Amino acid sequence: MRIQGLSDETNLETYVEFIKSHPGVEFYFGIDEEVEQDFMDLIEKHFPNAIFTEDEEKKQYNIGTNKIIFLGH
Repeated sequence: MRIQGLSDETNLETYVEFIKSHPGVEFYFGIDEEVEQDFMDLIEKHFPNAIFTEDEEKKQYNIGTNKIIFLGH
């Protein structure tokens, strides 16, 4: 599932709850760079067992059967 345009006015908690309620889904986020860290902090708070990986193209969290992928800017 691709989600574009998250900004500093977006309620990030809503997206965390959405991710929790949709197991087995890959989420691709196009996100403002300044909001990305806030969202990553929330993910780590709500999913303490999340596994983070990063390469030149993307940042990714693996959370059980979910993947959260932040696409490059």
